[in-house]
Amino acid sequence: MVLRFIRVQLILAIALAVTPASAGDMTAGGGLKLPIAPDHIRGLVVPLLHARLSSRLQATIEQIGPETGEAFKAGDTLVQFDCTSFVADRQRVEAEAEAATASLAVKRELAKNGAASRLQVQLAEAELKRTRAQVDVASKQVTDCGIRAPYDGRVVERIANAHETVGFRDPLIEIVSDKAVELRVYIPSYALRTIRIGSHLDVTLDETGEDLPARVIAIGARIDSVSQLVELRAAFAGETARLIPGMSGNVRFLEAIAAVTPGTP
Repeated sequence: MVLRFIRVQLILAIALAVTPASAGDMTAGGGLKLPIAPDHIRGLVVPLLHARLSSRLQATIEQIGPETGEAFKAGDTLVQFDCTSFVADRQRVEAEAEAATASLAVKRELAKNGAASRLQVQLAEAELKRTRAQVDVASKQVTDCGIRAPYDGRVVERIANAHETVGFRDPLIEIVSDKAVELRVYIPSYALRTIRIGSHLDVTLDETGEDLPARVIAIGARIDSVSQLVELRAAFAGETARLIPGMSGNVRFLEAIAAVTPGTP
């Protein structure tokens, strides 16, 4: 949600930056001439991996962590529920499955001696399948008592707290990968005359002042009908360990972008 808000604000800022403000921006034919000034192109650092983890159970949170902003490793436990009742339920259905297994064995033995019908054997087989399915469900619930990190990253927001009881699909914690990031750039659509996949650019981050090289790896599949902006994805060429999702800065394309009068060939 936070990154989406930042992205919207960035698009609005770019749209205002390339909107003509005076009659000097009008061509002789009445068309709008929209030059791209170097300080008007902005880029946003976004994560490739970002998730809001939700509960798969209705249960009480026993432990949740780490804190907002702290790092974690893939496989670390981010949320641990009180699993007492789920463990007990699994033990109950496992006992029922054992009883069903023994009952089926007896029915088959009786059927060999003609003391049990084929239907009774089939019913015992069905009961065993039912109890085994219940064991699978109960085991899955026990597994869901702990939510582990799917990748290395940092906590964006802790939505729930320890000792709270949450329901199915309630959001718990928002995480982001701080290692897999890329740059999103929004340019006027007419700039696609010169910008291509593979085009090189530099971004100067507002937060650190660093100049980082990048390369366009994808062009958006749709042009916004209102702002006439198109999104580009760019991969950083250097080290990204210090980058934090949400950082932004001025972008300079190495390829020249000529001012174009919309509507001209």
